[in-house]
Amino acid sequence: MDPGKARIMREQRAGKIVTISSIAGRRSAPAMGIYGIAKAGIEMMTMELAAFNIQVNAVAPCMVKTDFSKPFWSNPAIHDQIVKTIPMGRIPEPVEIAHPTLFLCSEGANFITGQTLLVDGGACAV
Repeated sequence: MDPGKARIMREQRAGKIVTISSIAGRRSAPAMGIYGIAKAGIEMMTMELAAFNIQVNAVAPCMVKTDFSKPFWSNPAIHDQIVKTIPMGRIPEPVEIAHPTLFLCSEGANFITGQTLLVDGGACAV
């Protein structure tokens, strides 16, 4: 994260930034190497602005039912393979990622920074 791009937040000495990562930044998957590297990089940027009282956190979901991932979850065979890796037994809807993201933007998260919140239905726990 370029600290210069957060100029207004730096001047105010306050702010919250939540990036969207992925469990792909922690777990390898076939044909997802570059994507995983990019998501791991997002997580590494979370501490650069803490000295300016700017909280930077990340949310790392598993596969989510979005248009981006539709080629995977809309194929029944692939869908079933994905669901087997998620202890909650389903692929989340986008709103299920939005709510944890909003929490990190709220006053309830005022002393949380440099963290990655896994929103993966337990996929990384196994």
